[in-house]
Amino acid sequence: MKKQFLILAGSAILLASCGSNNTTPPAPTQAQMDSAMNAKLAEHDAANAAKNDSTLRAIEKEKADAEAAKKNTSHTGGKKDEHKAPAPAPTPTVAPATIGNGKPKMGDHSQTSDANKQNNGNTIGNGKPKMGGK
Repeated sequence: MKKQFLILAGSAILLASCGSNNTTPPAPTQAQMDSAMNAKLAEHDAANAAKNDSTLRAIEKEKADAEAAKKNTSHTGGKKDEHKAPAPAPTPTVAPATIGNGKPKMGDHSQTSDANKQNNGNTIGNGKPKMGGK
């Protein structure tokens, strides 16, 4: 029995001393994963900052170009013309008095011809004579 126990103990020691044949690298630690993530975030932030800066520079350039064009088109050399008279207001036109869909009012002599105006109201409608003979 001693002999069997010694063989068993010897084989256990032999197996333990060989170690494992695992050739895969050890799993990364949390600190290693955090540093890799921070590096990717810093790279992404730098790319976004460069993009935003170029966009802002382009907007500022467009504004400056618009200001320069505005100054170049002014006839006073870029100074504001303070003595310029305001544009006159358009004169309102008086529309003839109508009813419904643009039909002239009865008795409105502003749209009748000169011949009908001479009748002094002896006609009705479209120049038809009044009934009653007056």
